[in-house]
Amino acid sequence: MSSIKRIIIIDDDPFVGRICCHIIKRSAPGIDVCLFTSPEEGLKYIRTSYVSNPVKSMLLLDINMPILSGWHVLEGLACVKETIKEYLHIFVFSSSVTYKDKERSNRHPLVTGFIEKPLTKQKLLEIMLQERYLDKQYTAQYSNTENSIYCKTLH
Repeated sequence: MSSIKRIIIIDDDPFVGRICCHIIKRSAPGIDVCLFTSPEEGLKYIRTSYVSNPVKSMLLLDINMPILSGWHVLEGLACVKETIKEYLHIFVFSSSVTYKDKERSNRHPLVTGFIEKPLTKQKLLEIMLQERYLDKQYTAQYSNTENSIYCKTLH
């Protein structure tokens, strides 16, 4: 079904994280989801897991977090750059839509792309298909179901 086995979310807002987990589990069943509301813990997990036992994964990384920002997390991943680039596809995941943030993420060598919050099923499936994390048959099977789990979760 998918070359991606795990999606890691690093976002200091637990509400956003839980919504993302729900969307991912409903949109891409069978993919493990790891949520870290502490960027320090998320960074530690990635640095230890992807050096010893890397798994093809996608990272949704919030950039605006207190103490350790997403940019600092990226700096912390530079020491395992080669392993990270091969196994971890990093997406800056932010409500900040400033040109500066988008441009900075586009220029960063570890960043695959930029996803504007909120995450929706449609955005997730489009990115996963575009990056070839899912095949077209899988996407067609699930694209006709609920368009936005995010909105339904909030009601």
